[in-house]
Amino acid sequence: MNKKKSGFVSMALVYTFLVIFLFLMLAILRTYIEKDKFLEAINTQIDEDIYKDKQNRSYALSKMLEDNTPQSYESLYLVKPANHDLGNGNGLYYISNNNLTDENGDGKTSRIYFYRGSVENNHIIFANMCFRIVRTNEDGSLRIIYDGPTYSNKCKELSDKPSVKIGTVSFSETETVSLIEEQDGTVPSYDEANTHSNIIDVLNNWYVSKIIEAEKGDDVSKSTLFCNNKEVYVTSSNIQYYRTKRLMPIFINNKDRDKYDPTKLTNSFSLACENINDMYTANDRVLSYPVGVLSAEEVLLAGGYLTDSDDEYLGGPDGMVNTSYYLYTGSKFWTSSALSTDLTSNYHYMAVVNENGYMEPRHVVESADVIPVISLRANIRITTGNGTANNPYRVD
Repeated sequence: MNKKKSGFVSMALVYTFLVIFLFLMLAILRTYIEKDKFLEAINTQIDEDIYKDKQNRSYALSKMLEDNTPQSYESLYLVKPANHDLGNGNGLYYISNNNLTDENGDGKTSRIYFYRGSVENNHIIFANMCFRIVRTNEDGSLRIIYDGPTYSNKCKELSDKPSVKIGTVSFSETETVSLIEEQDGTVPSYDEANTHSNIIDVLNNWYVSKIIEAEKGDDVSKSTLFCNNKEVYVTSSNIQYYRTKRLMPIFINNKDRDKYDPTKLTNSFSLACENINDMYTANDRVLSYPVGVLSAEEVLLAGGYLTDSDDEYLGGPDGMVNTSYYLYTGSKFWTSSALSTDLTSNYHYMAVVNENGYMEPRHVVESADVIPVISLRANIRITTGNGTANNPYRVD
């Protein structure tokens, strides 16, 4: 009897141990299952984060920053040209001074990035056309300038650049420095009845045929500001100079005028548009379409240089010919920046980029090329490419 009882107790202990072991195994198995589910959830979240990161980096600016190492503009001598031979800037640069980047004077701005020199990685294809990225705007949109047709889904390099003009016209048939003439002290909305520069019609026709008809208008920022600088800067003798005059080198002492020494020169620039009547956008219908031309400030940042016939700095030891920076076209083209007015003759002059690649005054009734500038939305995505001519960025 005691043996049977002892055997029963032993078997009971064995079964109890087995039951406890099974429960432990089930608990461990459940833990592993829950852990697997947890790890699966974590891995899914990581995959989503990686995907989102890739998506974020496909935004145009993010891709530009990934492909370049931007430097501060403060390292540059903006009064000196930029190209491979002269140095003084070649790549992506940034401006973080709010006084310089608050374009529309609303107090809301951000760091602005711009390309300078003989860069070859700012090519972008949009609406089946080649453009060059000039800079970002204060709202993050991407300002680009037309750079010719595509060739087998590629763009031409600077050394083999095709004609990029969309027309050659006088700035104005009358003596005015306004893209759209003021009426009663204010700038009216553009329409056929209002007096406007010949440039406006050329730009609008191009935009309709190349952007609207290609159904790419939704990708273009309507709020991009185009500044037609007409703020009076200084009156000297019988010449009235506008804000663009500040982009010319200022020699600290007359004795330095025969020297090519950037440390002895000063210059001032700002992307801020000082006069509300000089601010043109498509949002408020001042412009029918969000298209314009470069300002002199943008040419300066890109590596151009502003001079006039009285500037003894012209033809200094390094010369003024600048055929290597990316805006060079081999012909003269208009900017939107007024330069001077001869108060005796009432002749008006705009800043143009000339055949040698630097800026100079041009009488408004003379002819020069028109090269369109548009801005892509801030959240536009780059789908492929590295910005080179053979592998340009693509957004479609």
